[in-house]
Amino acid sequence: MARVPKKWLVGVIGLIIVTLAVGLVVKKKQDLAGLAKPDIRPTSVQVSKSYSGSVPVMVHYLGKADSMVTADISARITSNILAIHLREGDMVKAGQLMAELDDATLSNKVRAAGADQRASASTLAATESAYNTQKASFDRDEYLYQNKAISQETYEHAKSALDLAESQVKTARERVALLAQNREAAATEQSYTRLVAPFDGIVVKRSAEPGDLAVPGKPLLTLQGINQGYKVIVQIPQEQTLNITTGTQALISDGKEKLEAVVSKVYPALAANSLTSVEIRLDNMPFQLPPGSTLGVDFILKNVQGIIVPITAVVKNASGAFVIRITDGTAHPVVVTILGENDQQAVVSGIDAGAKVAVGQESQLLKLMEGVPVMVAADRSEQQ
Repeated sequence: MARVPKKWLVGVIGLIIVTLAVGLVVKKKQDLAGLAKPDIRPTSVQVSKSYSGSVPVMVHYLGKADSMVTADISARITSNILAIHLREGDMVKAGQLMAELDDATLSNKVRAAGADQRASASTLAATESAYNTQKASFDRDEYLYQNKAISQETYEHAKSALDLAESQVKTARERVALLAQNREAAATEQSYTRLVAPFDGIVVKRSAEPGDLAVPGKPLLTLQGINQGYKVIVQIPQEQTLNITTGTQALISDGKEKLEAVVSKVYPALAANSLTSVEIRLDNMPFQLPPGSTLGVDFILKNVQGIIVPITAVVKNASGAFVIRITDGTAHPVVVTILGENDQQAVVSGIDAGAKVAVGQESQLLKLMEGVPVMVAADRSEQQ
C-alpha cells in the first residue's frame, strides 16, 4: 500500500478543523437570531411644564459696598509721629483723639509768640501812659493859649508832641494785635499735631506707625462713617447706560439673600478703565457685611411676555436654541426663539403653554434625540 505524504495529511486535518469552526459560528448566529431582541432602556429625565407669563430680563454685575462718607486722615504739617491710638476695626466718636505728632518745635514757637505778645503789651501800656501824660499837658497849654497866656509856637509844639504820642499808641496797639495773631496762628499750628476724628466711624486702614514721618497729604488712617448711609458702586460697560439709568430697579445679593433697590445716580464721567460707575444708595449696610464687601447686582432691564420655561430646559448651539418636549414617553427636540431670559427662567416662542420639557444639564439634554424613550423621574412643575 502506498504511503500517504505527511504534508498532505496535515493539510487535510487543517481543512477539517476550519470546516468544523465555520459550522459552529453559523450555528451560533442562527441560535442568536432566534432569541428575542432586548428592549431599549428608557432614559430617566426631570420635566417642567411651560406656562404663559412675564419674566424680568436682567444683567448681572459685581458691585462694591461702602459707606457714603469715607475720609483719609492725614497730617496738615510735617512732623514725626509719636502715637497712633487706633487700628483696623476700631470704632471712633467724632472728636476722639486718633494720632499725635511731635510738637516740640511748635510748642517753642507758641511760647516765643506769647513772650513777644506780653512784651508788646507792656510797650503799649507805657505808650498809653505817656500819651495820657502828654494829653493832660496839651489840655493845659490849650487853655493857656485860648487865654493868650502862651504863644502860638508853644501851643503848636504841644500839639505836635500829643500827635506823636497818639501815633506811638496806635503803632503799639497794631503790634499787639499782630503778635496776638501770630500767637494764635502758632497755637493753631500746634493743634495740628493732635489728629481727631471728624465724624463717628470705623477705622478700615492704618497706613503709618509711630516713628514715621507724617507729611501733608499722606494718609495715616482711613475712616469710614457709620450711620450716615451706604452705597453700592457698580461699574458697567458704556453701552449699558442706554438701559441702566437713574430709577432702574436692581436686586442686590450676597449669594444667599436678595435686597431690592433702585439706581440713585449714574456718574457722568467714565472711570479710568472706560467703564461707567452706577451708584445705589442704601440706609443700612446690606446683609450686615463690612464696608468694602463685593456683592452681586442684577439690573432689571425690562419684563418680557411669552411662554416661560426653566433656563435649564434650554439648549443653545451655533444654529439657535431648542428644548426637549416630552410626549407619550418619548423625547422630541423643538426649536425655539429666546425672547428674554435671566438666571432662572427664559421666555420663548415655538412651544405652547402646558408642554412638558426636560430640564437638566446641557450634556444630558443633548443625549435626548428625536424618539428616544424616556421615563419621567420628577415633575418640577408640580413641586413648585
